[in-house]
Amino acid sequence: KLGAVWRFAPQWSLFAGYARGFRAPPYNDVNIGFTNLAFGYTAISNPDLKSETSDGVEAGVRYAGDTLWFGLSLYDNRYRDFIETLRFVGINDEGLQVFQSQNVADARIRGAELKAGVDFGRLDERLRGWSLRGAVAYAHGQDWTEDRPLDSIDPLRGSIGLAFARERWGAELAGSFAG
Repeated sequence: KLGAVWRFAPQWSLFAGYARGFRAPPYNDVNIGFTNLAFGYTAISNPDLKSETSDGVEAGVRYAGDTLWFGLSLYDNRYRDFIETLRFVGINDEGLQVFQSQNVADARIRGAELKAGVDFGRLDERLRGWSLRGAVAYAHGQDWTEDRPLDSIDPLRGSIGLAFARERWGAELAGSFAG
C-alpha cells in the first residue's frame, strides 16, 4: 500500500493511494456443505477456488474544522479471480437452489463514500454536547467476464446519528439504511 496526503490549508487535505491486494480463499468457501430443506437451498463447497488479487486506487478530500468535518473519497479496484461468496448457480435435481463460492476471472468494483459531522455546541453554547454525524456509501461491481453486475456488492448505504455527550456519560440515536 502506498499513500500520500497533501495539507494545502490548515483544515483541508487531499489524499490518494494505491494498494495491491491478495486474498486466499476463505476456509468456509472452500469447505462449506449445508442444506436447508425448509427454505429450499443448499450451499456446496468449491475446492478449486483460486486466490484473489487486486489493484486499487483511492482519492479524496477532507475538511476538519472546529464545528464541521467531512470527507469525500472515490475508489476504483480491479480484481483477478475475484472470490464471489455463495453465488447462485442453479437448481439441483431435488429442486433446491444451489449456492457456491466462485471465482470471477475479471472484475471491477468502484464507488464513493461521504462522511460528515457537526458539533452544535461550537455554534451555540446552549447546544453544548449535541452533535450530528452521517455517512453515505455507493458501490458498483461489474463481472467483466460475463458482462453483468456483481450481486454480492453492497447496495447504497447510509447512516445518521444524533448524539449528546458530557464528560462522564453520553447517548446517541443512530440509524442505518440500505437500498
